[in-house]
Order: sequence, then structure tokens, then C-alpha cells
Amino acid sequence: MAEAAPQSWTFRDWKVSCPQAAGPCIAATTTLAADRTWLATLRMQPERDGGARLQVLLPQQIHIGSGAFAKLSGGAEQRLRLIRCVRGACEARLDLPSPALDAWKAARAAQLTYRPAPNAPPIRFDVSLMGLTNALAQARDEETQK
Repeated sequence: MAEAAPQSWTFRDWKVSCPQAAGPCIAATTTLAADRTWLATLRMQPERDGGARLQVLLPQQIHIGSGAFAKLSGGAEQRLRLIRCVRGACEARLDLPSPALDAWKAARAAQLTYRPAPNAPPIRFDVSLMGLTNALAQARDEETQK
């Protein structure tokens, strides 16, 4: 029997993908520079406690020692936990307990900051959070139906 294709939904700037079988439903968005250069992909997986795990994929050549940071308007900058780099991307994470996730859902954008290379100045750019609330609700609903 062939495995069913994953389901997906789009909510403004966020897309939800749900594999039919074992994998979790993920809400994701990708940000590109004006010249179409990839800057980051954010992936969120809802947690049972009402929070979410944020995974941030960044270009492989970033300067790890300088770190990577996320900030909501009016909020404090949060250091992303760099996990590993593989060919093509570096993975960073940030756990968002329920109150922090509520702030992300209420915001229009998050600002990411990282140094693209050891001798380059840091770059800062906005990632749209438009559609995040509905995307996470869809991902959570699909998970409860599995």
C-alpha cells in the first residue's frame, strides 16, 4: 500500500505540512533578501503544553561564535541555541513556552540577527509572523486527529 502524500495548508506567510504517518505537523516560513538570497527558514512545532519548539535554519556560512538572535518588537533579544551545521544550513532552536508563544502570535514580525561571515557586519531582517496563529492552530488540530 502506498503512503499517502503529506497534507499542507497556507495561512498568509506560513505553511503547515503534515505527514500522514509518524512525523509531526510543522508550521514554516522562509525569508529571502531582495535579491532572492535565502536568509532563514523558521519552523514551529506545537507542543502539548501549549508552547512550541522553534527551529531556525540559517545559511551554513554564518559566524557561529557571534551567535544568532531573535527579537519581537519591544521585547528583549533572545539568543538562539545553535545545534549543528550540515551541508547547506545551520540549525538553531528556541523553546517558546506558552506565554512567549502568545507574544509571537500577537506580533506582526520577528527580527533575526546573525553575522553572515566572520569578517562581515551583523545583518538584521524581519520575518513575517502573519498567519502564524492560524498555522499553529491547524498544526495542533491535525496532531490531535492522528
